[in-house]
Amino acid sequence: MMICIACGHENPKANRFCGECGAPLREPAPRVAEEHDPNRIAQNTELEIELRTLVQEANASERRLLDVLEGVQLVAVSTDVDGRIRFCNRYLCELSGWTREELLGRVWAETFNDQSTIVQQLAAGRVADHEEAPLCTRSGEIREISWSTTLDRDADGQITGATGIGQDVTERNQAAADLRRLAQQQAALRRVATCVASEIDSSSVFDIVAEEVACLLGGRSANVVRFEPEANAGTMVGSWSRGFRSLPVGSRVTFDGPTAVGQVRRHNRAARVDDYSNVAGEFAAQIRNLGIDASVAAPIRVGGELWGAIVVSTTRDAPLTPDSETRIEEFAELVALGLASAAARAELAASRARIVAAGDAERRRLERNLHDGAQQQLVALSLALRMARATVDETSQTSALLDAASDQLMQALAELRELARGIHPAILTDQGLRAAVEALARRCPVPVELSIDQPRDVPSQVEAASYYVISEALTNTAKYADAQTVRVSVHRNEALLHVEVADDGRGGADRRLGSGLSGLADRVSALGGHLRVVSPAGRGTTVTADLPIAETLDVEASAATNGARG
Repeated sequence: MMICIACGHENPKANRFCGECGAPLREPAPRVAEEHDPNRIAQNTELEIELRTLVQEANASERRLLDVLEGVQLVAVSTDVDGRIRFCNRYLCELSGWTREELLGRVWAETFNDQSTIVQQLAAGRVADHEEAPLCTRSGEIREISWSTTLDRDADGQITGATGIGQDVTERNQAAADLRRLAQQQAALRRVATCVASEIDSSSVFDIVAEEVACLLGGRSANVVRFEPEANAGTMVGSWSRGFRSLPVGSRVTFDGPTAVGQVRRHNRAARVDDYSNVAGEFAAQIRNLGIDASVAAPIRVGGELWGAIVVSTTRDAPLTPDSETRIEEFAELVALGLASAAARAELAASRARIVAAGDAERRRLERNLHDGAQQQLVALSLALRMARATVDETSQTSALLDAASDQLMQALAELRELARGIHPAILTDQGLRAAVEALARRCPVPVELSIDQPRDVPSQVEAASYYVISEALTNTAKYADAQTVRVSVHRNEALLHVEVADDGRGGADRRLGSGLSGLADRVSALGGHLRVVSPAGRGTTVTADLPIAETLDVEASAATNGARG
């Protein structure tokens, strides 16, 4: 036993500090034979007083240090070379749930961290200056501690143990992890939002969404499901997996049990299943056969109606986080926004196409009215003037007036025909695109080379758009290009009608500089096509239009029906 000189408490010989007051313990000095010389006795007395003073100062200093260590919100602990605790402060006791008496003499690794290598470090003669390590409390909670550790040495420099000061950084690390996770989630949401806004194919969007949400939640696979309106079933429209089996796109499933997706279908809210081992139903059995142990799903609502769901699946070795429902719902909202935007874009495109079709139909009606009405009346009036002229003397003043009136009438008739042609060329309706383009080429002052396939099953508004593109390009060539020749080609390429007008003029055209090409670009775009103008200076101008054929057929039928109703 060792007696504490500060409080007199008896302590085991293995302890370095008093278990009662925390004061350091020292071996009693061996007695030496006292000298009987008075001078020696006086010197020894002075030395003893000086040593006692130094010991008291050292004890006071050590006591102040212990008081500091007792008061700070830091872990302070000292172990011997065998890893047994020989000192610990109050904060460690409060943090861990152990009393000081219970901890003194216990092995650190067995008590707090079975992965601790402090004994091996002491045997190697060096310890890690700074490191983070887990500390398991008495209740089983894991705390993260950031340690600063130093070696303890005796008077001869021999290593006797180690002392560590640690800060509990559990909340700090959790906040940093939450911040990283939030940043990852926001980055994933931005990528999905960019994908949604890029107007790419919806199936590609679904696959991208499935990948992003699965990677964010740490899932093994993910699917986007489209619910059937009147049935408890759905179809996989998007899928992603990472070295894991999953339901492929196009798979139809019936939600016959309390699976995560089935709960979303029935209750229209996010749901999760953490263990499928006892879930009933054929769909749950199919899920188990895929190796899936847990999943979380969130509803996709479009226009207030339940459209489908996103589901992320995983295995036991990668469990879902407690907030998985909230996080997956944010992706579901983005998908719903993308679907609503896609529907709005499709409706806008269809509306623009219907407007173009209706406009073309009205142009044809006006042209036909002019041809059958005013133009025919002017022709009849011209014949009447000629008959009247035949009954009048050649030398009379009436003859001159009738000749002048006839000339003016013919000029008005020509202008009316040109006006009708500008509204809508009758030859386009009567004889088709080839004949209409050939008529344009004959009137063009620049020599025109034609290469035109006779397109079949081409909607009238596509023919009209092609005609106006060629007409405007030829007009610009004649007015501004100073070209020697111009080539016009019209060819059908699968579901597209490809129109190209290229001249060898001076180039430098910009469709932003004129309303003609800009208006044509809008007309082509309204039909789902694309108009391009390439005009490098000194190298001619090429105007190209690609117009979809199949997408326009339904619009033309709709416009024709509406016109018939009008």
